[in-house]
Amino acid sequence: MKRWLFLPLDDRPITRRFPAMIAPLGEIELVSPPQELLGFFLTPGDGLALAHWLRRHAPGCHGAILNLDMLLYGGLIASRTPAVSTEEALRRLSVLAELKNLGLKLYVASVVMRLGITCSSPEAVNHHQMIHRWSQAVADPVQATEAQALERLIPPSALSAYTAARERNHLINREVVRLTAAGIIDFLLLLQEDCSPQGIHRIEQEALDRLVRLTGVEDRVRLLPGADEGSLLLLSRAALLKREIPGIKPVYSHEATALIAAPYEDRPLRETAALQIEAAGARAGDEGISLFVNTPVKRYGDAHDLAQDGPAGEENRLAEVTDGSPALLQQIREALETGCPAAVADVAFANGADPFLTERLLREAPWTRLYGYAAWNTAGNTLGTALAMTVLRQIDGGRQERLHQEALVTRILDDYYYQTRVRTRLNAWLQEQGFSSLNLGGGHPIVSARAGEELQGLAAEVFRLGPGALGYSLGRFSARLPWPRTFEIEVELELRQ
Repeated sequence: MKRWLFLPLDDRPITRRFPAMIAPLGEIELVSPPQELLGFFLTPGDGLALAHWLRRHAPGCHGAILNLDMLLYGGLIASRTPAVSTEEALRRLSVLAELKNLGLKLYVASVVMRLGITCSSPEAVNHHQMIHRWSQAVADPVQATEAQALERLIPPSALSAYTAARERNHLINREVVRLTAAGIIDFLLLLQEDCSPQGIHRIEQEALDRLVRLTGVEDRVRLLPGADEGSLLLLSRAALLKREIPGIKPVYSHEATALIAAPYEDRPLRETAALQIEAAGARAGDEGISLFVNTPVKRYGDAHDLAQDGPAGEENRLAEVTDGSPALLQQIREALETGCPAAVADVAFANGADPFLTERLLREAPWTRLYGYAAWNTAGNTLGTALAMTVLRQIDGGRQERLHQEALVTRILDDYYYQTRVRTRLNAWLQEQGFSSLNLGGGHPIVSARAGEELQGLAAEVFRLGPGALGYSLGRFSARLPWPRTFEIEVELELRQ
């Protein structure tokens, strides 16, 4: 098993724990820094200490999977503020050349900044929405008047901090492309965080694309929607080194909506899927492992719109998002029952799974045979997660089936049971109590315990429907809110056979 250094995007479970959890399926051990160096929520990680940690642990490692937003700024949230100067960021970046001189392969991810700021309070949400709209309008001469009007509404300190961070991050991303051209970085992911089809980010993307072509590194740089799945994509690519490249065949439930952009993204879903497959080191085609992608009927939805026992609002509105994809479910079931390798990426709703498809999938199909499953946050996050799981399971060949089942159950508990069911109820309860789900403050322990207890009750249902029938029992289970907000859950479980 090859050892790779691993510097996550931040200390959230999906960015820090899940990649390390599934890495052994690809015969890789990820060597991660102590969690206390990675910061916590709004507190940045310690970039200088992390650079020292990388130097100290590099000997004996085959390569490094590095999220530069942690190294340079202290994490994804910290990357949206100008606290670290451009000069300091460039100094921290110099550790990459030191690692390369030690003979490590460097697989690197760097984020192209989102259109907005961090939503850590109701006031910040208001500023985020105005800055998001300004970022769209300022890139379009036709909307110059609207951009000027928004500038008068946005607090000057908020707008200046946002633009300063954008300018610094873009300069760093250009420098990272040059480091790739110089041979210091072996493969680079430029990850476009939350955005829309139009906006200031498009100007930055075009400049980065020109630089990539000018420096001749088109084969070693990919720019694609997403952020949180970046480590998983790089892990997949690292595991495929000197191995046969697997084929991935996307199968969409509704072809028409695969041609439009999913929420928080700037290009058609089909293009996002193709880029995610390439970034994972695989190849898209008409043959290979089936990646079943649940797309909406007419428009994308958001799992936050779903009430406790079903959708809120008019049935006609929901019908535009989901019909339960019965034809896709039938294809999934047939593939699994006949032993064909398959994975599921459910993107019909942002921020959670389609309950109408998922309930039938869990009860009517042998889902424990899936190579990968994901249904969380953005379409890019979901696709990249499902793809990485699929590639690693293909490499493993079933030798570590217990670990693979733990990964599958973790995603189903998180992406469906928590994001679609528990979190919706939790947020409604918090609203009734007059609390914000964006920053729980001193209420974090109480809300975390409530979420964990509710999810633990649902875990028994998952095991009854899946691993229990394979002879597994639940040896250990816990669930908590890792940050003082309801956006993510940390699930820890152990299966015994």
